[in-house]
Amino acid sequence: MRFLFLTLLTLSLTACASAPDEMSYTPVDPSDSTAFAFINAYINEIEGPPNSRYDYTRIDLNGDGLREALFLFKGPYNYWCGWTGCMMVALKAGDNNFTILDEFTGIRGPLVIGDTQTNGWKDIIVRVSGSNHADKTVTLHFDGDTYPSNPDNQNDMLVQLIEVPGARLFP
Repeated sequence: MRFLFLTLLTLSLTACASAPDEMSYTPVDPSDSTAFAFINAYINEIEGPPNSRYDYTRIDLNGDGLREALFLFKGPYNYWCGWTGCMMVALKAGDNNFTILDEFTGIRGPLVIGDTQTNGWKDIIVRVSGSNHADKTVTLHFDGDTYPSNPDNQNDMLVQLIEVPGARLFP
């Protein structure tokens, strides 16, 4: 009887010891409605136009299983855009929430989320154009904290955007 009791005790302790592994927590991918609420609060905080229009997508940029949110503003044009393109806001996905990852200027669609990555984050490839300089395709590399905010300051890749492998966004 004592042997049976010790066997059962050992089995139950073993089961308890493995329970934390079986019950490990997985962060929750924030919902689209959470992203929309965040960007509306952002627009309000910077006193942007309440009738702002944007294109929107979600994609996991850092491989953590949570999808970041990209908002490419398109209107009112004279508020969000200029000669070289428009403003894009990238939100980093956390456990059922978002924080601002970066604010980009001079962005035009389409853009490509590349198959390559830098410092654990996917590269963002954009076409830079405008009336004051030659068109070029550039890569925005993550530096460990953020992406470059202004693509105009990056070097030309010397390829056409259509030739770059990856996920094409905002066509």
